[in-house]
Amino acid sequence: MKSLYLALLLVPILLSPMSSFATLLLDEKTILDFSRKGLIPALEKSKIVSLTGELKNSSALEIYSPYLQLSGASNRTNEKALATFVPVTSKTEKLSAELIQKTKQGFSFSAGFNSYLFSNNFLQNGTTDGMGVKIVMDLNRDLFGRLSKNKLNETRLEESKGKLLADLNGKALIISLRKIYWRLVANAEATKVTNHLLLAAKEQAQEAQKKFRSGVADSGEVSRYQALIASRQAKLLSLKYQKEIGLRDLKSFIPEISMQEIELAPYDIEQTVQKVLACSSYIQQQSTPPLQNTAFDEIVALLNDIYNLQLKRSQLYNKWEVNLQGEYTKIGKARGRSDAFDNFQNSSQRSWGAALTLSIPLGKNKKTTSEILEDLAKKEVLASASENLAKIQAFHFQTHKSLNYLLEVISYQKINAKHLNDSLKNTKRKYNQARIGLNELISEQEIYFANELDTISTQLSIIDGILDYLAVFTETPCELNRI
Repeated sequence: MKSLYLALLLVPILLSPMSSFATLLLDEKTILDFSRKGLIPALEKSKIVSLTGELKNSSALEIYSPYLQLSGASNRTNEKALATFVPVTSKTEKLSAELIQKTKQGFSFSAGFNSYLFSNNFLQNGTTDGMGVKIVMDLNRDLFGRLSKNKLNETRLEESKGKLLADLNGKALIISLRKIYWRLVANAEATKVTNHLLLAAKEQAQEAQKKFRSGVADSGEVSRYQALIASRQAKLLSLKYQKEIGLRDLKSFIPEISMQEIELAPYDIEQTVQKVLACSSYIQQQSTPPLQNTAFDEIVALLNDIYNLQLKRSQLYNKWEVNLQGEYTKIGKARGRSDAFDNFQNSSQRSWGAALTLSIPLGKNKKTTSEILEDLAKKEVLASASENLAKIQAFHFQTHKSLNYLLEVISYQKINAKHLNDSLKNTKRKYNQARIGLNELISEQEIYFANELDTISTQLSIIDGILDYLAVFTETPCELNRI
């Protein structure tokens, strides 16, 4: 059964035209195309927070929509009277139609028509037809709709917050996928360097073999080159492993490509470096967080408004409930529905009434609940607002500083690379002239190799840092943010 279940799960993937075994050329634009086509499930999932806010707001508005309530009932009985003066109602029929409306101003009203027919020992088909209106009003907690409007305003703000969060979450997810892509690019660059050094080690090993056969070199030199080849092959395999991990992470987000081979499309490192520098320059020019480039400040403002609404509602929670109900009805009575309706039209009778209900909370439980609600609103909403403010400030100022350090690191690594390259050429010449030993040459190569890999790692850190910044300041006007 398990194998059948797995097979059924794989069928849609195998049949999907996107899941062919053709090689996919990957770049950042490809990732964006997948997101636009709705092929990234996690991106669709990120929209749940927006739909949840819409659902809450729609549910809150739902109770203020008018509705028509229709009902009908009929009853028959074969009971016998205990005495001639004790009536037995042997038939009842009741029909009603009522339009009910709850308003945002703190009261509700209903208007409707009803017809009630009954028969007993003394009266057959006694009918009462009536039409009336009823109003119920909260005179304290929801006077002029202050409680109703409070709840509606909160759900409206929650809906707006949900839309902003969904947009931010979606863009953050795209940033995460772009970071995976750049990990793969860095891996490809590191692989090029490693392959170059592996090829050099193999060539040097062949030279050592020739020298050994001619008696110029000993077997130890040959062994050291063989060890160097093994070391660099191990590094190459490690890079291949890291590449597979990156591809796994990418494919886990995009099921449509889970069965495909993936290769990187041609990319221009120098052009990307220029985009990174331009974006970095823009960030460094902003002495204060550019709030126009982020929605987090809008979320903070919404959270503060939500907190104020929740605070007011918690203060109303322990208030007395005072409800006023008023009713006015016109009725017509006669034997039979037709006569009763004629009586209602031509000679109706009127009735009216009012009722006042007062509910006073006793004990401390409701007051305690009110205090807890207030404290909960303060901790939950204000903590979230503070967290978002901290994110705005931290990502701007710390990115500003960290990028400066990394850019300085890159400049020194370039200087280092130039000097190491010159030194390596000189070391090779000395080695070929038998003026230095093999260990010195290998050491020099390893230092050069390490600097090249460190430079690639630093470049990746810069790109990651800027992409993390763009996940917060999503509207930053730099080319790196437009793909």
